[in-house]
Amino acid sequence: MGADLGCPIVPRMLARFAFTVAVVAVAASASFAQVAPPLPLDLQYVPLSHDGSYLTLAHLTATDTRSEGLYLRSVRGATDHQSMLLFETLRNGAVVRTREHATALGVRLQAEGGAVELAFDGPGSVRVRSSGGLSVRVKVVYLRDADDAWRAAADRVVLNVASNKLKLMLQTMQGQMEVVRGQAPKSLGFIVTPGADDVAEVAIDEFHSTWRAPAARPSFERLGPAIADKLSAWRRQLPRAPIDLEAGARMASFILWSNRVGPRLLLSRKAIFSTKNTLIGDWGWDHAFHALALAAEAPDAAWDELMVVLEAQDEYGAIPDRLNDTVRTFDFTKPPVQGWALRRMMKDNPQAFIKPARTKEVYVRLVQQAQWWLSRDDDHDGLPQYEHGNDSGWDNASPFVLGVPLESPDLASYLAVKMDVLADLAGRLGKQAEAREWKQRSTALIEKMLSAFWRADRFVATLSGTDRFIASDSLLLWVPLILGNRLPAAVRSSLLNTITKFVTAQGLATEWPQSPLYEPDGYWRGPVWGPSTLLIVDGLLASGARDLALQVARAYCRTLQSTSMPENYDALTGQPRKDTAFSWTAAAYLVLAGELATGPQDVRR
Repeated sequence: MGADLGCPIVPRMLARFAFTVAVVAVAASASFAQVAPPLPLDLQYVPLSHDGSYLTLAHLTATDTRSEGLYLRSVRGATDHQSMLLFETLRNGAVVRTREHATALGVRLQAEGGAVELAFDGPGSVRVRSSGGLSVRVKVVYLRDADDAWRAAADRVVLNVASNKLKLMLQTMQGQMEVVRGQAPKSLGFIVTPGADDVAEVAIDEFHSTWRAPAARPSFERLGPAIADKLSAWRRQLPRAPIDLEAGARMASFILWSNRVGPRLLLSRKAIFSTKNTLIGDWGWDHAFHALALAAEAPDAAWDELMVVLEAQDEYGAIPDRLNDTVRTFDFTKPPVQGWALRRMMKDNPQAFIKPARTKEVYVRLVQQAQWWLSRDDDHDGLPQYEHGNDSGWDNASPFVLGVPLESPDLASYLAVKMDVLADLAGRLGKQAEAREWKQRSTALIEKMLSAFWRADRFVATLSGTDRFIASDSLLLWVPLILGNRLPAAVRSSLLNTITKFVTAQGLATEWPQSPLYEPDGYWRGPVWGPSTLLIVDGLLASGARDLALQVARAYCRTLQSTSMPENYDALTGQPRKDTAFSWTAAAYLVLAGELATGPQDVRR
C-alpha cells in the first residue's frame, strides 16, 4: 500500500517546511506568481493534487529501484507501485540540475536559462511546459511487461499503464514528442522537445477505455488563477481560524481539498482519502472526522463524506476498515463514532442535516451498524467487545496488552451516543416505539458500563469473559467524557481531575508521559492525534470544562500551524511522526481553530 513513496519524517522536516515557505515566496514562476500569496508546498511531504483527482505530483527520494525526483503518481486501487512517470529536464540531450519550487498552484523546476512547469488542469489532466529551449524527458517507472505505448496521431501518444489499471494520453500542444524505448534493460519513455520559440508543452490526460479530446484547453497561464479561485472558494466553506492560526488553516484546507477523489467503482460518492501519500483510502472512522470540518458551510460535501463509508457496509452492518475505489476490507473495522459525529453535524447545521430524506437515509445505516456492534459479545454480558486493537482505532493502545477480546468503556460510550442519536432520528421519522427503545438501550448500556468498568476513581478495560482488567494510563479510557451529563457528576469530576496528566505544551498525549508504556514515537502509546484530541475536547466541553478544552485546542493548533499536518506528533517535542498531509489531522485543526475563533462556546452549539 504505497510502499514506494519514500517520504520519511525526519527531524529537519519543520525546518524544510519553513525553508520552502521562504524560497517559494520569492521564487514563484511568472505563471504562478500573479496569484498571491500561493500556499508553499514541500512535495516530499505534501503532494500536489486536485479535488476529485486520482493523480498526484510528489517528490520522491532515491531507493535501490528508483532515482530521486518529481513523479506523477496514481492513487487508484491496491497497486504496489503508485508511481508512474518521472520528469527530467534536458538541455541538448543531457540532464540538467534544477531547483524545485512548489505551491498549491503548480510546480516549477528552475534550471539555468529556463524552467519546466507543471500544473493541474482539472482532476484528470496535468500540463507540463518547458521554456528557454529545455526539453522534458518523461520516463515510465516500475515498467511491467503489459505496459506499452503507441502513437495515436501526430500529436498524441497513448500510454497503457497496465500495472496501475489506467491509460494516459500525452498530447503535445507545442513542440514535438518522441517515444523512446530500450531493451536491455527494458525501458519506455518520451522526450518532448521545444519548437522554434524554445517552448514545449504537453498535456497528460488520464482515461480508462476511451479518450475524448477536450473541447478546449485553457492557456497554461490560466491554470494557476483557476486553481486559486477554487481553493479560495473551498476555504470559505471551512471553519474560520484566529489570525495567528490562519496559515495552518490554509494548509489544512488545501489538504482536505486535494485529498478528495471522485466517485468510482466501490466509492459511491466523492471521498476524502486519509492521504495521497501511503495510506491510500478512506478509513472506517477517519471519514467521520473529515465530515465534521465540512459540516457548517459545506453540508453536501460533509454528507457525502459521512455516507460514502456507511454505504459500503456489508450485509451484516459492519463498516469496512479501509475503503477506496477497488478495496473494501473487513479484516478489521473501526469504532462506531458516526453517531457522535452526526450529533455534532446536526447541532452545527440543523437546517442541512435534519431533513426527512437524510434522516431516513442515515437511520437505516446507523441501526445496522449499532446492531452489528452489539452482536459482538462473546460472553453475553451486554457489553460489546473489540477483537483487535485496530478495531478501536487506537491500534496498539496500552489497554490491549491485556489481550482480546477486550471490553472497553470507550466502545460502550460511542454506542450509547449512537443510540441517543438513533432515538432522536426515530422520533423525527415518526417511529416513536423505536425511539423509546433506543433511549432505554442507551441508558441500560451506560449503567452496565459504569458497573463493569468504573473502579474507585477511574475506568478500566476488561478481558471479555474473565475477571481480568487493566487500569491503563491510556487516554482511551477517558473517552467516556463524550457522554457529558449522561455520566454521574462524581464520575465526571474524577475524570476531569485526572485527565490533566495527559496535557502537555503540545496537546493531549495518548499515553501518560510518565507511564512505563509511554513511547515518544509509539503510535497510540504517546503521540498526539487529531481524532483523540477532537473527541476529548468535545467531552471536556460537554462536561463544562471549557477553559481546559480551549487550552488543549490551542496547543494542538499552535503545534501544527507550520507543519504538513502529520499523521501524529510527539507529545513532548511536537516532532511530526509517520505519514504526512493527513486529512483527519487537518480536519481536527480546522474544527478546533474554529472553536478558538468563536470563543468559549460549547463545541456542539
